[in-house]
Amino acid sequence: MVSFYYRWEAGGLFPRMVAAITIGLVSFSIIKEIRPNKLAGEIGADLKPTLKKGAEIKVFWAFLWLLTLVLALGYTNYIVAISVFIFLSLKVYAGQNWLRSVVISTCAGGFIYLIFQVLLHTANL
Repeated sequence: MVSFYYRWEAGGLFPRMVAAITIGLVSFSIIKEIRPNKLAGEIGADLKPTLKKGAEIKVFWAFLWLLTLVLALGYTNYIVAISVFIFLSLKVYAGQNWLRSVVISTCAGGFIYLIFQVLLHTANL
């Protein structure tokens, strides 16, 4: 979010290009999934979508999960948001135990802090 306020000369072009490409690809993917496949009716069942209803629901929840991460990154500290995301992903989706989830998410947060604060000297993560 903050990167959209950068001047073009100070690196503002890159986040805008990434956002535009991402929005375009996501829009294309959504349109492709919504639009009925014309060839499937003509040729037969071979070209019908391979996702079952349960798999579509899982993809939808994964999309919401990632959208939550993006919103958290926009409104909170990067280190906290990514650490909590990793912790909850390990607990909820991977079914890991508490110790492994805490250790991995803490190490990931520490690694992010090391890279961005110590090595790159970025401010206000």
